[in-house]
Amino acid sequence: MAAHPEGLDEVAFGQLAGLTGAGLTAALQALREHDVLIAETGRYGYAVELMRLWVADERMELDL
Repeated sequence: MAAHPEGLDEVAFGQLAGLTGAGLTAALQALREHDVLIAETGRYGYAVELMRLWVADERMELDL
């Protein structure tokens, strides 16, 4: 998700996370409740840009 600074809609997020139905709903709710994600205009994105950048950087290190 960190590779998508514009955010993802619920379907794309579910596909990326491998979740559907109740599991997807629960995951999104938990991430919103913990202020990790925000929902704006039907898209989910990181609540704090610095967190997105940190996750993206960690992901790049794992790919090396």
